[in-house]
Amino acid sequence: MVGDDMDLTAIPALAEGAIYRTLDNEAVILNVDDGHYYVLNETATAIWNLCNGRRSLQDIAALLCGEYDVSPESARASVIRLMSDLVQVHLVVLNRPADA
Repeated sequence: MVGDDMDLTAIPALAEGAIYRTLDNEAVILNVDDGHYYVLNETATAIWNLCNGRRSLQDIAALLCGEYDVSPESARASVIRLMSDLVQVHLVVLNRPADA
């Protein structure tokens, strides 16, 4: 589930090895497994904060539409792009819905 092929019903959760703090509306994340730090901008931080293991990618995109003045297509594209990047660096895991 990477890139445009990502299943929007997938449920993202923060990886166990990710430690973060939010400073000035930006998340600073440490991957304790490899020692790399990452900084997310305000929009990416909003998405990160919604990755609670209960919301689907589609749910997160819909919430972004309500929070920011963006189209559903733009919100989905932003969520997919960020999740693809975060999965690749092992900061987020994507789970299948319980009813799948």
